[in-house]
Amino acid sequence: MTGLLIAASPIVAVILERLTGGAERLGPLRWTGLAAGFAGVVVLAALAGLAVVCTALAFIVFFALIREAGRSR
Repeated sequence: MTGLLIAASPIVAVILERLTGGAERLGPLRWTGLAAGFAGVVVLAALAGLAVVCTALAFIVFFALIREAGRSR
């Protein structure tokens, strides 16, 4: 979660600057940096989603094995 916040901070800063009426233009280097930051946010969010899905699947398989083997084993 910390990585997601760190990766999203430049994007949030640019959005806040634009909403508050900032007039500074973004050069190509800054646009490239923002694109890299956005890609990082997408990757981290996808990994978090994958972790949730895999954990849910592991619980389902675990309880299915418990049901098949019984509680005494």
